[in-house]
Amino acid sequence: MSRPPAVARPANRTVLWLLAGVVVLAAALRVIAALRSPLWFDEIYVVLAARRPLPELLRLIALDIHPPLFPLLRQAWQHLGGEGVLWLKSLSIVLALGGILATFALGRRMFGPRAGLIAAALLSVDVAHVRYSQEVQFHSMLWLLLIGAVHAGWCWVEERRGRDAARLVALATLALYTHYVAGVALAVLMLWGMVALRREPAAAGRWLLTFAAMALLFLPQAPVFLEQFRREGSASWFRFPHPRDLLDLWRLMSLGPLYLVPPLLALSLLPLFRRGQRRAASLLWALTTLTLLATRVLPVVVTRDLLCVLPFWHLLVAMGIAGVRASGLVTAVSVLLVGFGLRSFVRSRGGPEGVPLAQATAVLRERTRPGDLVACAETHALLFLRFYLPDRDSRLLMPAGTRTPYSDGGLVVEDAWHLDPGQWAAARARGTPWWGVRVDRAVVTRGVARRAGSAAAAAFDAAAPARTWEFPPVWVWEGAGRGAAPAGRPVGDPWSRGP
Repeated sequence: MSRPPAVARPANRTVLWLLAGVVVLAAALRVIAALRSPLWFDEIYVVLAARRPLPELLRLIALDIHPPLFPLLRQAWQHLGGEGVLWLKSLSIVLALGGILATFALGRRMFGPRAGLIAAALLSVDVAHVRYSQEVQFHSMLWLLLIGAVHAGWCWVEERRGRDAARLVALATLALYTHYVAGVALAVLMLWGMVALRREPAAAGRWLLTFAAMALLFLPQAPVFLEQFRREGSASWFRFPHPRDLLDLWRLMSLGPLYLVPPLLALSLLPLFRRGQRRAASLLWALTTLTLLATRVLPVVVTRDLLCVLPFWHLLVAMGIAGVRASGLVTAVSVLLVGFGLRSFVRSRGGPEGVPLAQATAVLRERTRPGDLVACAETHALLFLRFYLPDRDSRLLMPAGTRTPYSDGGLVVEDAWHLDPGQWAAARARGTPWWGVRVDRAVVTRGVARRAGSAAAAAFDAAAPARTWEFPPVWVWEGAGRGAAPAGRPVGDPWSRGP
């Protein structure tokens, strides 16, 4: 026998005004973050890929490891408004604001307007959400689509309306075409629904048919996905997260400070012990924890890709706070947590490599001329300079006959951007001014760790540069001056020790 429908409680005017304030605050924080955060490697990769003609872009996407929807949307956005940094980031910001409103709607539907408002407020100031929702990346789009799909699924289980099933199929399919990790979250939603409908075989059958419709709509992408999976398949990728990774993930999900993890975890557990909230809380907890199983079936980045569960986590915390009977205490705790989020935002300083790369670029812009040779030790520096300093001859120093692997941006690195040691030595012998740039970063390829660009950095040092600059983790080398004879000892073959 079906449950009586749970109708969403209407929000009063005060709640709506407070929600408007939350959205304005969220927009302001993300615009500020966008203005102080230069594009970094992953974002520039997306921008460079979107410059390709549509057939070439589709081919590039198939050779990568992601579905096609987000890059196609990005290409349309760039054609519409160009490549100004704030314009590029604005799409993610708009989608993020939509996700915050969707989080309020789901919180109101499950627990009431107060819980929805608290969840939206926490999400708006969450330092991880602010960072990733202003980047030229898929996160904002995935947040919006997943929270909308869960909202539709919850409504269908509660009320069995056809329009909710159609909405679930549409939003879930778009999420699958945005990022494959959505498939794991949707599988969790499907299993939760089967448990919730275990005493209603007819409804459970219709629920499964809804997910079968998603699978059919995803079928055109299936051959590409299987080939991407085959190419990426490696036992070193598919493992449960290290405890350190999980701790970092929970810290990012807890407004920044590590000491907030225990109290927020306690608040999030409270709804499991409240009779009227247990069903919804079980769904959100399943989504928050079982999505970690993605690490067993997909090559995901634990502390970034798995932040797709962030809205569900804040809904649990908000549910725990809103269930407290003392209104004054609810307000005090909510304001305190928003304050912690704002404090973390004020202390944040943008991405770890964008700001130092911008400082290095400022040196190059001041001291070089158009056409000067800038040898990059690895692809993060190369793509940054190709985007921000396009009139310099920035190229990637690599051994002859080798090319950049696609996992390090090779799909957008053109052949003309490569520079082998012989070409570099010939340029130095002609007295061509040269510069070297490196982002010192760890690279793990199929479980093997190394430092990116270490061989090229050794070559720069061996060439006895006139001067070096350090903007950790970015290094800049200045070679012989214009018209000067080449200096330094023979470089030898540092690449024989590995890249």
